[in-house]
Amino acid sequence: MPLSFSKKSIFFARLFELLVAGIAWLFLFGRRKDEHPPKDFVIVLVEPFQMGDVLSLSVMLDPTLERFPECRIVVWCHDRNKHVYQDDHRVWKIVSARFFWSNRTSKRSSFSDWRSILQSILAVRSLRPQFGIDTRGEIRNQALLCFAGCIRRIGFLNYFSTNMNLRGLLLNDSLGVSPLEHRVHTNLRLLAPLLEATPKLKLPSIAVQHRNPDPAQRRIVAIHIGAGWVYRQWSSERWIELIDALSAFPNLRVILIEGPGEAEVNARIASSLSLPIERRATTYSEMLTILSQASLFIGLDSGPMHAATLLGIPAIALFGPGDASVWYPISKGSVTVHHIEDYPCNPCLQKVCVRVDDPCMKRIQVAEVLEAVSGTLYPAFSATKHLVSIALPADAIHSGKTNS
Repeated sequence: MPLSFSKKSIFFARLFELLVAGIAWLFLFGRRKDEHPPKDFVIVLVEPFQMGDVLSLSVMLDPTLERFPECRIVVWCHDRNKHVYQDDHRVWKIVSARFFWSNRTSKRSSFSDWRSILQSILAVRSLRPQFGIDTRGEIRNQALLCFAGCIRRIGFLNYFSTNMNLRGLLLNDSLGVSPLEHRVHTNLRLLAPLLEATPKLKLPSIAVQHRNPDPAQRRIVAIHIGAGWVYRQWSSERWIELIDALSAFPNLRVILIEGPGEAEVNARIASSLSLPIERRATTYSEMLTILSQASLFIGLDSGPMHAATLLGIPAIALFGPGDASVWYPISKGSVTVHHIEDYPCNPCLQKVCVRVDDPCMKRIQVAEVLEAVSGTLYPAFSATKHLVSIALPADAIHSGKTNS
């Protein structure tokens, strides 16, 4: 069941759409649709939100460049995510700003935030983009594309399959209402007006510069315990129990990936383990290198989990309040561990929890995660090869809960 927005939120989104539509001609004046655009036309992918959202754009790059090898792709994102494509030769330019409305905590803005956004609009506008794609069905994204002077603006009328329905006043290539499906399939669907067909998903979709195999030929299990939202997190005690249990698995090398701000909690977990663990504080590119070597990733609904699956690495993803029907791990062999049968509040906006004494993440047990590890790494010796604990849409049955 998708998220549902209040009538008040929908009213103000439509009012803003109407206001922007009334002045859009000022920003689009003199920029007419070209029936025969130049071979090196500019296409803008706007995604101001989280790391996983920005990573999901990667599936759009190769299909676009295969059809239009000389086109120039621009990613327009938040400052915190500008590193995602900095080493990716498929992306021509990265334009970033401090989009305050995508912050996980305070949504308050400052003068410097607005100045940053204005500078990014002018930067994109100076590129004279032919196409702009809003991958969220989000009114602010569509307004940004208008302000930046994108001649053809492609997008959906609603926000991620929710009841937040717009009128399409800021789009000239509307794909109607988006279906409830994985985010990468939604992104691929948005290429249809440009490519005249919806391309198929191809993994890996993320470019990795270096791959260094383990010299002892051990199977690498990469673990990342962090999640951007507090209600997505699993308890430290269960992480400790899980990692201790993994030490009994044969020929296994466990690496604890450490991102910014995670050193303290990782140190606390490492100090409580029965045996030493390999901790790696990584940059984004170093994280991709580790993930590309791994036989398995274990983590939460987070950017590193999405990076692993887009690299084609099997993942065991522990889901709580997030929308698993949109974000389940899509790589072959992946498993989604999720308990929502007693939680009609799922998915939620993750701002507060209405079940503080019995949160959905608490339902996930170490034993079922270990069962998933065994079924993924050692299927011949596992009594239950696949662990399935959530009802997903039709396109997820073969690829979300357990990909085989």
